[in-house]
Amino acid sequence: MKPTILALILALFSGIVLAQTFSGATKRLAASQAVKIASGLRVGMGEADADRFLESHGISGRIVGTNGAVIIYSQRVGDNFGWDTIYPLKDECYLHLDYTATKIRTNWGGDGLLNRAFIQSNGVDIVFVTFTNAP
Repeated sequence: MKPTILALILALFSGIVLAQTFSGATKRLAASQAVKIASGLRVGMGEADADRFLESHGISGRIVGTNGAVIIYSQRVGDNFGWDTIYPLKDECYLHLDYTATKIRTNWGGDGLLNRAFIQSNGVDIVFVTFTNAP
């Protein structure tokens, strides 16, 4: 019985340590906040520039834990010609940034330029972001 109790205590402790490692490392924003931030993007903006802009305003595709570990949680979905980068938000909503490739590669599109941004929930586009071109 003692080994079973010890194993349960160790499992519980391990779970607490892992939970503490990443708790508070990132905050998912509400869709309304994401729309306000994404409106500062502009059509034709490069993918790296858009990612830096969003990250500087609190929307990141990465979680950095208190132990320095990095988890990538944004997704890229598409093909060599165009794709979306998807950022999770609160309440099962997602910010989509739609890109078109400027260079066609065999393994993935490259040097994407931003076309549009929208918020999706449960597979339905619910808000289209109007770019103000004002960071």
